[in-house]
Amino acid sequence: MLSATSHYWWIALVCASEVVSLWLIVRLWRSDDHLFFKVVLTVLGLVPMLGPLVTLWISNFPPVQHPALRDRSGGTDVLQRWQSILASCWPIPSHFAALQQRSGDLDYR
Repeated sequence: MLSATSHYWWIALVCASEVVSLWLIVRLWRSDDHLFFKVVLTVLGLVPMLGPLVTLWISNFPPVQHPALRDRSGGTDVLQRWQSILASCWPIPSHFAALQQRSGDLDYR
């Protein structure tokens, strides 16, 4: 059976958790996040003990980059940039082509 002093520790932990939760909620509502995130994270933040941790973990979005630093091309062109360099430095594709010519039925794709 739990003693009276152990109940006070739990009450103190829950109160500290709710104080942190209130600070996170105020910080959340002052941010530029969408209203949906604000409402959902407010409800999650009010859950004792685990709520503030989850709210802090989910609401910690990275800052928006300057428009000049954003990639709005719609896709990646990494392969096209490096394809000629990889083809000239890496002998394995030519080795596969030689094997395919010798056997005729190997396909390494």
